[in-house]
Amino acid sequence: SNLSPRTRDRQSPRGSSSMAATLEVLELRRKLHQAQAAEAAEASQARFERGRSERQLEVLRKDLADVRSEQAAAERAIRDQACRDVQEECERSEAIVEQHAAQVQQLEHNLQELQE
Repeated sequence: SNLSPRTRDRQSPRGSSSMAATLEVLELRRKLHQAQAAEAAEASQARFERGRSERQLEVLRKDLADVRSEQAAAERAIRDQACRDVQEECERSEAIVEQHAAQVQQLEHNLQELQE
């Protein structure tokens, strides 16, 4: 016959099953490409999420370091102020002791004068 092999296949019963098989292969390829595209999109989203999480973690680590630094500075300031407060209290106590010593000396002097 003068028909091309393709045309003969389409006209024969074997040709229709060949066409159905070809369509099935094409449909399977389409589904495979869809699945691959979905998988690639999920992987891309996962990389994006991981990157965002890593950036958030870095920000939190920096914030924690800042807070620890501020806490250490506050503790030093509190210690320094406490030391100044104790020093001032010591100086006041020393002044009172000196004043009392002077009064005792004066009283001893007065007592000696009275005894003479």
